[in-house]
Amino acid sequence: MKNSLKIVAFMFISFSGYSQTTFEGTIKWALRIDYTDTALARTINQNMIKMLSPENIQKLKEMESKMKDSAYTSTIDPSLKTQMEQAIMLMNTMEQNPDTSPINALLPKSISLKTKDSNYIFQIEGANSVYYRDILYLKKGNKKYSIQNKEKKYSLLLEQYKSTNTSNSIVTLTKEHEKILNHKCFKYTIETMVKGKKATHFVWATKDIKGVNQNCFFDINFWNDKTDIDFSKIEGVPLKMIIISEVTTVIYTATEVSKKAVEVSLLALPKGYIETAPVLKQY
Repeated sequence: MKNSLKIVAFMFISFSGYSQTTFEGTIKWALRIDYTDTALARTINQNMIKMLSPENIQKLKEMESKMKDSAYTSTIDPSLKTQMEQAIMLMNTMEQNPDTSPINALLPKSISLKTKDSNYIFQIEGANSVYYRDILYLKKGNKKYSIQNKEKKYSLLLEQYKSTNTSNSIVTLTKEHEKILNHKCFKYTIETMVKGKKATHFVWATKDIKGVNQNCFFDINFWNDKTDIDFSKIEGVPLKMIIISEVTTVIYTATEVSKKAVEVSLLALPKGYIETAPVLKQY
């Protein structure tokens, strides 16, 4: 009898330990953005195309040459410098990808989550904007940071949780499902309010991938804003999302799920970067 109890106790400890094992690896999503308002989409695209007229491109190329001179850039207001860099990035991207819409030209090519031992980093990859930031979470100290790679700076993220659309949203698990990267994903609908108007988002999540900290998905968005999705009410890892706002529809689609070991150096504050003032992020 005692031996039987020992075996049961051993099995319980073993399976308990297994269930608590954290996921180590990478999950990557591709991005696409569409305008919800087609008339607005047409207007914005036309304005951006005008901005990239041959005359303006010539001026931007002249400006790009000047921006390589540190003595010149040191005299420019930082906010104006950022706008100029953004315009130059857009110009170069549109020249390299003439069939890409201007709005999608500014999007990152992908967002990746790299996680190990409950630490994680969301990395923006192939970004054609100076505004995007990586987000690093370090379990030790329970701290989160905004990483600005271009400027080689980082800031502590001070998070403020308040009553928002996220907490008031209605999350419903449906019977619909589809295979994404060979993982069975169930569809959720999320009903919320966006600027006083009802909006419905969609998430396809899989329970095949175990040990991922569910709270990390609140940081999946590539802008410093909230997604209006309460991920604590969604079981599993989101491999596809459709997020609808009054103006745009953003589509995330997983392109990679890998259990390849993550380098420890990625999950640490980058060496040689300067720490700047903390940033407030609200949920």
